[in-house]
Amino acid sequence: MRTIRGWAKVVLLLIWQLVNAGFFRVYACRRDADTIRPQIVRTKLSGARIVVIAPHPDDEMIGCGGAILEFLSRKVSLDIVYLTAGQKRGSPGLSQHGIAEQRKMEAIGAARLCGLDASKLHFLSGEDGNLLNSDIQASFQRVLEVVKPDTIFIPCLLDTHIDHYAASIKLFEIWQSESNILSGCRLFLYESQSPLTPWYSNTVLDISRWRSQKREIVSVFRSQGDLRFTSNLNRANSLFFPGSMACELYIDVGIEEYFHWYLDNYRQEKDYHQLRAKLVANADSRTLIRSFISSRSAKTTLRALL
Repeated sequence: MRTIRGWAKVVLLLIWQLVNAGFFRVYACRRDADTIRPQIVRTKLSGARIVVIAPHPDDEMIGCGGAILEFLSRKVSLDIVYLTAGQKRGSPGLSQHGIAEQRKMEAIGAARLCGLDASKLHFLSGEDGNLLNSDIQASFQRVLEVVKPDTIFIPCLLDTHIDHYAASIKLFEIWQSESNILSGCRLFLYESQSPLTPWYSNTVLDISRWRSQKREIVSVFRSQGDLRFTSNLNRANSLFFPGSMACELYIDVGIEEYFHWYLDNYRQEKDYHQLRAKLVANADSRTLIRSFISSRSAKTTLRALL
C-alpha cells in the first residue's frame, strides 16, 4: 500500500501533468515558425533490416517503441541490441547479477508484447554506467555482420546519460575500423532522457495508433520505477504537430554524416561533458519543461545534421 508520502507524490505528478499540458499548448502556439524546420508528420518510417541499439533494457521502448511496433506490424526484420545488462539499477536487495537477469526478463517480456521473438534480442556484456570502457566491440560487430542492417536506431549522442553518449562511440569505432559493414546505413537518432525538441529533429512519427500499447509495454520495466515521463514527452511533442495525439521525434541522418559531425564537435569527451552539464534529465512530469527548454538552448550543434 502507498504511504501518505507516496499518495502525495502521485497527486503532485498529476498536477504537473496538467501544468505541462498547458505550458506546451501555449509554447507550441507561440513558437517562431522560422526557427523550426518544416517537418512532415509520418505514420511509418523507412528501412528493411532494422537494428535498434539500446544502451540499457528499456531505452528501446522509451525512445522508439512506437517505431518498433509500426515496423513489426508490417513484418519488417528488426533486431534489438542491448549494449549493457543495466545491472546498476533494479529491485532492492538484488545483486548486480540478479538485477541483470531481472532486466533481461523484462526486455524479453516487452518483446513478447511487441510480437518480437526473443531470438531477435542480443544481450551484450557492457557495464552499466561504464559502457565507454567496456570491451564489447567483437560481440557488437558480430551482430551487425549477421544482421547487415540498412537502418539503425540509436540514442542521440547528446543525452544526459553517459552510456547513451557511449553507444554512438561504440558504433563509431566499428564504422572506423570496418566501414564496409555499415556502409550506406541510415541512422534514426532517438530521444531518451533528454528531448530532441522540434527545433532539432527532422522526422516526426505519429504514434497515436500505438500510444496505449507503447505505454503498456513500457510499464513492463517495473524495476525502473515510474516511466510515464515517456508518454508525457510523446504527448508534448504532438502539441507542435496538430492532428496527432503522440509523437516520437528523430533525426534521420546518414551514418557517414553523423560521424563526421561527431568528429567535428565531440571527438573530445570533455566537450560532451560540458554540454551535458547544461541539460536537465526528463525524469518525470516535474522536470519535463526544464528538460525541454535546456535541450532547446544547449543542442544548437544538432542543426548541422538537419
